[in-house]
Amino acid sequence: GITDVSDLQRAAAHQQNQEQETRGGSSFHPAVIANTITSAVIAKTITSVVIAKTITSVIIANTITSTVTANTITSVVIANTITSTVVANTITSVIFAKTLTTTVIAKTITSFAIANTITSAFIANTITSAVIEKTITSVVIAKTIMSVVIAKTITSADIAKTITSAYIAKTITSVVIAKTITSVGIAKTISSAVIAKTITSVTITSAVIAKTITSVVIAKTTTSAVIAKTITSVNIANTITSAVIEKTITSAVITNTITSAVIAKTITSAVIANTIMSAVTAKTITSVVIAKTITSVVIAKTITSAVIVKTIT
Repeated sequence: GITDVSDLQRAAAHQQNQEQETRGGSSFHPAVIANTITSAVIAKTITSVVIAKTITSVIIANTITSTVTANTITSVVIANTITSTVVANTITSVIFAKTLTTTVIAKTITSFAIANTITSAFIANTITSAVIEKTITSVVIAKTIMSVVIAKTITSADIAKTITSAYIAKTITSVVIAKTITSVGIAKTISSAVIAKTITSVTITSAVIAKTITSVVIAKTTTSAVIAKTITSVNIANTITSAVIEKTITSAVITNTITSAVIAKTITSAVIANTIMSAVTAKTITSVVIAKTITSVVIAKTITSAVIVKTIT
């Protein structure tokens, strides 16, 4: 394979010139096996497969499809469509695009996203996500997860020992399966699913202010303060305190300690865990995370990326 960066650059330039001559446009299809790669690409279509130790790329293009197997990757992308699959130890990405889809299996991931549509799946040790956008979908299965969402629609289902959720939105849906999860989302739509083994405390406190609320709690001690038109509550836990001030809220809690504060129009939460803290202020967000530590920050309109790595920052 190509082992020298200069060879890569010459081969890529030669191929790009050929593509430009035949198609009348610009395209970039490199296959790289090298130790260090630094690339600045301005093209319409880019397809790259990279196996290297260090990669630094700045890409301005309409369509990008990349598969990366490396130790360290730093990428800044400004494009309309991006699809990436990464198998590496460390990855740092800042993306400004319309569509982004990421699948990450790694120990550490840090991503910042400000876009219209984001779909991310993380399998790692630690995950921290901050989202400021219209639509976000994330699934988190990790040890520590913290989510703060300010949106219109949120639905949360927590399966852990300790969960603390504060919802200020119209609709929120969250599912948590992990030991510790922290997510911060400021968008129009947010949905999070978390399933975890350990999360601290044995107390559940939920505050809801809405017109319609449906909660199921079976526990030793339950304290509910509801200011709404319709409320149905069943408690299955040791200690639960719920205050609801909203139009529509549905919550099901089966854990030892949960604290949730919800101020939105429509909220549906199911919690089965020991310790989880989630605060949501957004319109619509859906998060699915399967990892031990992940931090994602995305700034783009549309991005699609698939990442499989050990450590990502």
